[in-house]
Order: sequence, then C-alpha cells, then structure tokens
Amino acid sequence: VADVKFEDLSEACGYPKTDDFLAAIGYNDISLHTVIKRALELTTTPKDIPEEPVAIPVSSPSPLPKDSVTVAGVSDLLTNMARCCNPVPGDSIIGYITRGRGVTIHRRDCPNMLRTNERDRLIQVSWGAKEEQQTYPVVLIVQAFDRRALMRDISDVIANEQINITNIGVDVKNFIATVNITMEVTHLSQLKKIMDKLDQLPNIIEVSRKR
Repeated sequence: VADVKFEDLSEACGYPKTDDFLAAIGYNDISLHTVIKRALELTTTPKDIPEEPVAIPVSSPSPLPKDSVTVAGVSDLLTNMARCCNPVPGDSIIGYITRGRGVTIHRRDCPNMLRTNERDRLIQVSWGAKEEQQTYPVVLIVQAFDRRALMRDISDVIANEQINITNIGVDVKNFIATVNITMEVTHLSQLKKIMDKLDQLPNIIEVSRKR
C-alpha cells in the first residue's frame, strides 16, 4: 500500500525494528496475510471498514505430509518447507522454530539461516520416511548464449524425465539468456540428474540452483 510508511507497518505487526520485521517475513514467523491486513488497517478510516471481513487470498507454505521430516527425533510435528531456499530430500537441512506456525525447514546453506542471530530457535531435523509420491518445488537458473530452440531443448530435457514444470521465465540481455524454471522433484538425486543433462545442451553457460 503506497501511503503506508514501512516503519509504521513494522510497528503495527509487533516489530519495533524493521530488520526484525523483514527477518520474520523471511522465516515465516508472520504471514503475508497478516502484513496485508495491518497495511489495510493503517490506510482505512473507521467509516470505511466493511461490516464483514474481506478475505485476502495469500499463498502460504503447505504443511508437509506425515513423517516427511523428523524434528529432533520426533515425528508428527507441524512442519513447512521454507520458500526462500526450497529444500528437497537429500539436502542437508535445519529447522527454524516459528511463532505459531510450527517448524520451518531450511537448507543448511540458506542465506537466511547463515546470517540469523536467533541461533536458539534453530533445531536439528532430518528427512523422515520416504514419500514416493511427494514432490517438492525447486528453482533452477539456466544461463546460456541465446539461440533458436533453446527453450524447446530445455523443456524437452525436463519433460523426458517426467518432471512437472510449474513456472518458467526467460530474460535475454546482450545475447545471454537467463531462464528461471520452477519444477517439482522428489529427491536431490533427481534434481542433479536434470542439472547434468541441461548442462550438456549446446550453448549452456551455467546451470545452478536458486539460493
């Protein structure tokens, strides 16, 4: 909301320091639904408030299936995958205890985890029982010299491995194409196989996983 000062929004959400507010959003301590609601409250006069609350659709991480992750040796706890680093089975992971949202699972090399000052909220976690049908979103970044049929070749490699693509975008600057691909994989080994095959395509500069 354009008329809301960031400092005021941070205060309204219960965070006197804006750095703590940003960290809370990154760690899923506070939902986007709550942030939007507070922003609307700051810009709405009492007479403008509707009698019935307005539902604001905001995407949030879905709880993981039972036994997908074991937290400190205990299963059946509420866990969510962090959207900032998108861990998949096979990754080295760490848990972050959130306020009211269970434990958020991050990759150990996640920048948010590496620079957090709240080390006491970190908890040991491990991958639990194998879920054959469970898939996890992951984002790949493919850089290549732009050429005809580049996107078709990339899509074909992924499709041949029976991998579902949920989003794909490309940006071309100075004849260099940067392709962002969001796909669903079941395990780190499957992801690495895709990355190796993409790396073998003509004109590819680099295939990396978004951090």
